[in-house]
Amino acid sequence: MIIAKVGRSEAGRRAAASHSGALAHSGAVDDAVFRHYGILRGEDLDHMLDMAAAFAFCKLPRGNRVAVITGSGGSAVWMSDLLAAHGLELPILEEDLQQRLMALLPSYASAQNPVDGTAQAIHEVGYAKLVEIVRESRRIDTILLIGSLANEATATQRADELAAVTGDTEQPIILSTYTTATPGAMAAFAEAGIPCYTSMPSCARAIRALVDYARFQERRRARQPAGETPPGLRQEVGRALAAAGPVLTEADAKALLTCYGVPRPPEAVARSAAEAVAAAAGMRGAVALKVQSPDITHKTEAGAVALGLSGDGAVREAYQRVIASAERAHPGAVIDGVLVQPMARPGHEMILGVTRDATFGPMLMVGLGGIHVEVLADVAFAPVPIGPAEALSLLGELKGAALLDGVRGAARADRPALAELMATLSRFAADHADLIEEIDLNPVIVHPQGAGLTVVDALIVKRKP
Repeated sequence: MIIAKVGRSEAGRRAAASHSGALAHSGAVDDAVFRHYGILRGEDLDHMLDMAAAFAFCKLPRGNRVAVITGSGGSAVWMSDLLAAHGLELPILEEDLQQRLMALLPSYASAQNPVDGTAQAIHEVGYAKLVEIVRESRRIDTILLIGSLANEATATQRADELAAVTGDTEQPIILSTYTTATPGAMAAFAEAGIPCYTSMPSCARAIRALVDYARFQERRRARQPAGETPPGLRQEVGRALAAAGPVLTEADAKALLTCYGVPRPPEAVARSAAEAVAAAAGMRGAVALKVQSPDITHKTEAGAVALGLSGDGAVREAYQRVIASAERAHPGAVIDGVLVQPMARPGHEMILGVTRDATFGPMLMVGLGGIHVEVLADVAFAPVPIGPAEALSLLGELKGAALLDGVRGAARADRPALAELMATLSRFAADHADLIEEIDLNPVIVHPQGAGLTVVDALIVKRKP
């Protein structure tokens, strides 16, 4: 399915308001829903037609690796840049295949990839013999031909030659022309099962669409059920959530999330300095103190957080300080106490959350936590619920996903633990979609592989009646 979804920009949403305003909203959410269901988004009418042509003629590629066969070196360079810009790879062909290609090409040709056969060789040898060799590569998923369709007779001859190899070639074959194409020439290639593009950028976008849809099909086949919550547990948590106020503090939010299996560090709510000291004494290492108030959702800005505390005196003083700061920043706020919890072990800071979209309902969000969320806006969305396998795939959508694999000597993060938490949170949101407006777990510290994670902070905001 190919869809045109307008209203991606603020100006576009204003314009849409006078027509079908209800359909125009956040592009990130639209893209997440489209990705989840394998829907392709057209940027314009030409883009939609270009993608449709590719799907009408082409098999789905195994991956994103493209071989370019051309008689024009300049066009090969130009197209290579465009393919790379669309996230497509041009791997070097196997040595034995290069040798077989060079046996057909002049000594000054190139057979690595792009295969630049030169205009002379293409005229004498044609494309079909070169395709027969290149298609044997296990490194290539799509074969892209670049040539001229200005001479209809020559183009028809090349198309007839290719028709004999297209059917039993595993990879899709596509042609991009750098000249004006006659209708007869394009029809000849269409008869051979090869779509033709008169625009190099359009050709690159069409290949990208084939790759994206093939990957969706892989995800769909690997998709596992999101899991079901026992009815009794779902009802119990639903009743508690319904009875709660409009905003659930970290302690209250974690109490409900823990029922679903979300890991919770040892922590306690203290309502006096003495209780805080006693709670801290039962925990190993330094502790953090955080004011708990449904009226104070941004505790750090209110000065209502104290970190890295050791010793009775430090805990007692910090308790009094964070209470005073909270009361000063938010006079009249209801304060339930102070949460005492151990300082989390080092790891990768992530953010997990749920936000409600007016059209699609609850959406799971994952991103690099802390300052990365605000500065880089490196987040990915998915409709709820999702399973762990799909959660792992969603992590791959982050621009900074490689950070989780360990860079500059850092340990690999426990991706399976993070994926499990994402799946659990999405199931919680789906189970109670009628009650939840937002959920915020930030930060979530993901520890090295096998060491799990720590949910450092949590917040639930309920839907307004």
